[in-house]
Amino acid sequence: MNASSTTLQLKNNAEVSLTDGTAVGRVDRVVIDPRTRELSHIVVRKGLLFKVDKVVPMAWIVDASEDGVTLRAQREDMDDLPVYEEEAYVRVSDDERTDARRNGITQLYWYPLGMGTASHVAVMPADRYHVETQRNIPEGTVGLKEGAKVLTRDDRHVGNVDEVLTDAHTDQVIGLVISQGLLFKERRRVPITWVDEITEDNVRLLVGPRQLEALGFEAN
Repeated sequence: MNASSTTLQLKNNAEVSLTDGTAVGRVDRVVIDPRTRELSHIVVRKGLLFKVDKVVPMAWIVDASEDGVTLRAQREDMDDLPVYEEEAYVRVSDDERTDARRNGITQLYWYPLGMGTASHVAVMPADRYHVETQRNIPEGTVGLKEGAKVLTRDDRHVGNVDEVLTDAHTDQVIGLVISQGLLFKERRRVPITWVDEITEDNVRLLVGPRQLEALGFEAN
């Protein structure tokens, strides 16, 4: 299907580039508000220009089709984009330490007593930390990952998300294209009104396989 002037096609793994042709990376996932079905950002996987995954606002997208995604930006603008996931070391609180001890969990550092010996001594560190991962996307949104599973209302896996179709003017998701799988030999376009739930890994539909069979298929 060719993209019309009112529809953006965000395809799995599509190449993302700037208007001057500079390759940025590839589409890794789309950021959707499950309540309003509005698409706010795309996550671009690290590539030649990005060293980490970055969150790109929809307002930067000039065009999106099966040929790729084009951004209205300069190379220097890329550095200011937020990283999709940031990890930080957070000190474990006294309450968390107490709970860990109650549950029989002890975290120890092991140091060798000397070179060439198998003897070790266990030392309880004064400060302990755990890693917290923060995702820099709007609160309440979901980063629907590349190739997320599509499940019918009876939990049958009928395919994977191959494309997300949005209205170019409103950024509202209008449909999904499901890749061919065990059940269907052609890609199917599913209207967003048939979607019940969206999570990072799955899209659950309101309908069963029989209704999907009646849908028209998408040309590859």
